Amino acid sequence: MKKACLNTDKEIWRKTKDTFSPTIFITKRKGVGIEVGGTVNVKTIEKWHELAEECEVYKGVIDDLTRAYAYLQKEYKIMAEYYTGDGLCACGSPLAPPSCSQCELKSNI
Repeated sequence: MKKACLNTDKEIWRKTKDTFSPTIFITKRKGVGIEVGGTVNVKTIEKWHELAEECEVYKGVIDDLTRAYAYLQKEYKIMAEYYTGDGLCACGSPLAPPSCSQCELKSNI
């Protein structure tokens, strides 16, 4: 039979008094541990800070990509409306994209 190990971690925060609730602790080797849902991550405070900085960088990239995607959706919607409309130019003549031969209206596409 194996002997139980001595827990040298010092708990500094627990979400609730429940044994299985998320917790933050300091290890004997001065690492900061976070346990959530049965998974534990232990890193030095410097590594946690580095991770937070990386998340901010990725958040900025994701924000930029989201704006670009929204812009492209808008542009494709305009193009789809242009090409699937009633087939007539604003002047009433049959439309020959990207410009009307009758009135020389130029499209923004």
